[in-house]
Amino acid sequence: MKTQTTTHTTTPPHAHEEAVAVETKHWRKKGTSCLKRSLKAITGALVLAVMSATLASAGSIPIPGLCSTGMNSSCTGTATIGSIDPNWTLATPYPSSPSGQPLPSPPWNLTYGPAYVNTPNGFWLANSSTSQWTTPQNESNLGGNYVYATSFNIPVGYDPATASITGFWTSDNEGIEVWLNQQQITGFPLPGAGDSDKAFPFTINSSDATFQSGLNTLYFEIRNRGLGGNDNDPTDTGIRVEFQSSLVGAAPEPSSLLLMGSGVLGLGGVLRRKLKA
Repeated sequence: MKTQTTTHTTTPPHAHEEAVAVETKHWRKKGTSCLKRSLKAITGALVLAVMSATLASAGSIPIPGLCSTGMNSSCTGTATIGSIDPNWTLATPYPSSPSGQPLPSPPWNLTYGPAYVNTPNGFWLANSSTSQWTTPQNESNLGGNYVYATSFNIPVGYDPATASITGFWTSDNEGIEVWLNQQQITGFPLPGAGDSDKAFPFTINSSDATFQSGLNTLYFEIRNRGLGGNDNDPTDTGIRVEFQSSLVGAAPEPSSLLLMGSGVLGLGGVLRRKLKA
């Protein structure tokens, strides 16, 4: 009678422990990688939060020198009808070009002279205590393109990228283009040929225009259509712009930026030490 022999496989000593160690190392490595990604995301979020808080804490002021048409030199009340508008100018000689032709040069290369505060004709949006119509010296003028300009200042210590202006405007006849400094503001609302009795709201900020430190200039180009479309037959023309709000934020103090940078570096050090632990 044959005796059946049973073969047993002997597990080498500590093999189980080594397998567990390899598995543990794998999961530890995977967990550390996930932790690094999470901590990186958290760090980024914290940096943005600190920066936002720093910028939000900076004070804002109304933009100096920004005055609606038809206001006095201090922008505290209306100017006298028939007087020179102290805050706005008109490209001269006017019109700057015939109504069917583009301007001979960009608006910042034109020569500017006085514009005048005037009573609106019966079809125009009425004057108010916060803005009035500004026109050539004689309200009735030849057909063609007219360019009005106004300047304001972004003071030292304030961040031009935070500047924002809201208001409304209208014109006789239609609006053609609006520029800030040497950049046309795309998408700016433009009154049509028969819209001088309507207000067109607008907003100007860093999303569609570039403000700069120091002097800034806004240019409004309008077309006056002569009687029956003939430039040689004068008709009434003018512009009315009302700025309803404006703000520019203070640039962060260097000490604030240094403190923010130190805090971010300190946070990074803490996270690195935790990863090494």
